[in-house]
Amino acid sequence: CCELRALDVTACELSEAGLLALAQHHPRLTSVHLSYCVNVSDSVAALFARHCPGLRKLDLFGCHLLTNDAVRVVAQECRCLTALHLSECSGIGDAGLMQLCALGQRLSTLHCFGNYDIGDEAIARVAEQCYALEVLDLSSTAVTDAAVLAIARHCTSLRTLYLFQCTSVGEEAILAIARACPELETLDLSACDGAGTDVTIREIATRCPRLHTLKLFGCSRV
Repeated sequence: CCELRALDVTACELSEAGLLALAQHHPRLTSVHLSYCVNVSDSVAALFARHCPGLRKLDLFGCHLLTNDAVRVVAQECRCLTALHLSECSGIGDAGLMQLCALGQRLSTLHCFGNYDIGDEAIARVAEQCYALEVLDLSSTAVTDAAVLAIARHCTSLRTLYLFQCTSVGEEAILAIARACPELETLDLSACDGAGTDVTIREIATRCPRLHTLKLFGCSRV
């Protein structure tokens, strides 16, 4: 089993000891899904990061025990990482997310859905350093126009952007995204009441020729 490349134990109730054993004995893993594994701690995440140097995709969705320390170790050790899922990791905030700047242009996919402690400062820094991002999910975070404007300035290769329930994001920021990101294919502005205006919709339609999915659920101004 030393040749194992992909591991998916989503929602499995493995003990911390079992998870640690998986990390120690499978150093060639490139894809690891630990979503909703209730026993994934900082030490588990760190061991996968340190023992799997070729790790390219790490999914930690819903791992509520994780803190900023886990992100720091992942960013330092996983030099090949291209995709990271940190959605609904309530213990991770701006201080942790800013550690991802170390990954630079290698990082292409980042999901932070439901992390209410993540705001403008961290996202602006990540956008500047990880400018090759193609998929970014900031749904239900604390970001405002400032973060989205930074994304528009730096992440012009974006293909997918989720801003569901980012209630502090308004028209100015969405117009900037439409004008700066012509590769956009999916854009979710659901429940962004200030973003879903007739002006923004016209600009998106004009500036984003590759767009195939636009979500405006709950945008009462459309």
